[in-house]
Amino acid sequence: MTLAPKGVAAVASPSTSPSRMIASSSRSAARSAGAGRGGQERSVPPGTVPFPRPPVPPAVFELLARARGTLEDACRTADASERYRDAHLGALRAAAALVAARTTPSPRSRPRSVWQVLPGVAPELSEWAAFFAACSAQRSVIDRGGRIPAREADDLLRQAEMFLEIVQSSLGVPMTAPLPELTTPLRGTRLLR
Repeated sequence: MTLAPKGVAAVASPSTSPSRMIASSSRSAARSAGAGRGGQERSVPPGTVPFPRPPVPPAVFELLARARGTLEDACRTADASERYRDAHLGALRAAAALVAARTTPSPRSRPRSVWQVLPGVAPELSEWAAFFAACSAQRSVIDRGGRIPAREADDLLRQAEMFLEIVQSSLGVPMTAPLPELTTPLRGTRLLR
């Protein structure tokens, strides 16, 4: 079963659809990402000029484009396991773009998962990092030949798309067009673990 970040559970009710819960979580994450102390929206006093954001390196744009392309591939596949794998990879690339934009590699640093590094460079995305780290275990089951339900793959695809949008927003990168409304229908799958 796919778990959503903590903010989703707080909005959930038995009659709330998963897509509405996720959308609500995305909006609240976007609001909190732009909020200052005490949850207040940051505002620029009249007559002052806000500090410009540092330029986004070309490698970050490439990672964001690859994340988007991987999510589009996930929309086109009819296999639930492939959709899940591509959705997770798309989220991973989006997280890597944010980490690349906010850090500089150090020769002394040891390799770590991007899901371990992300909370340190973007604390507002800690719950998303924990969520996708948990999805990594399911992805390893898929890589060993396991199958997952179609709904779980579709849910992860929607969550990965929202995560990409949040990353783009936090980097000040223009939003891309939404993923295709009509995705390829998934073939029936059963859970094998």
